[in-house]
Amino acid sequence: MRYLRSMALTTLCFYAVFTTMAAQAQITTELEQQLYQLSLDSHMLLIKYYHVQAEEGKRELLHDVVQRQYALEQAWQTLADPVAASHPEQFAQLQTYWQRFNDYLSRNLQEINDSHFPELQVVILMRDQIYLFMRQLDQVGRHWQQQHDLTPSSQQQLLRDQQRLLLTVVERYIERAASSMGAPLTIDGEDMQSLTQRFSKGLSVIEKWPHDSANQQRLRRIHSQWQLIARTATNNEQRLVPYLIMRYTDNLMTGIPELQTAATQTASTQ
Repeated sequence: MRYLRSMALTTLCFYAVFTTMAAQAQITTELEQQLYQLSLDSHMLLIKYYHVQAEEGKRELLHDVVQRQYALEQAWQTLADPVAASHPEQFAQLQTYWQRFNDYLSRNLQEINDSHFPELQVVILMRDQIYLFMRQLDQVGRHWQQQHDLTPSSQQQLLRDQQRLLLTVVERYIERAASSMGAPLTIDGEDMQSLTQRFSKGLSVIEKWPHDSANQQRLRRIHSQWQLIARTATNNEQRLVPYLIMRYTDNLMTGIPELQTAATQTASTQ
């Protein structure tokens, strides 16, 4: 009887340890995903600001950016403690970058609200700070992946790459729409033609995954909306249509992550 009680206690201890480890792994996975999403949302906030500038301070767009600014602040505060605990030096830098970006963004929004014309130098300073914030977030995310063996699957990584490519393309386009001179702020880096070709190539790979009929319809919609974005972004002579491009971008940013789930479910039933 004593032996049985000992075995039962040992089993319970192993189960408790295993459950705790599994729960910790789940928390770490969720934190890595939240960190990635924060980086994406930071980039999107910058693009949404450019859209406000391009539309000369439309009230509903201005209100949307303010809401996104607040939501991003809350998301960063949620991640602040785990980042500070695991990466104290990077955390201090992130706090600095975020605060500077936040200050510049608020200043630019006020300028748009008052006169529709923010100072170009302040816009560039704002952009530089959010770039630094995003890069530091991505470095912490990569370290978490290595430290906790959280390497994304090939499907997940491709979808993440597609989201980042899409935002890069749209940022370049919206920059041009927001500029009083019709020119983007970004004058170096990969050219637009190459960026759009890379996205199209990635989309072709995704189309070869197994998909159910609903997902095939989603893919056709994504492909159609992407074609308009790509044509508009690579043709400097074409009329600027920032509102339509942003609406399609929102659709694609929501639709792209859903492709992995649907493709995985379809593959598991075949």
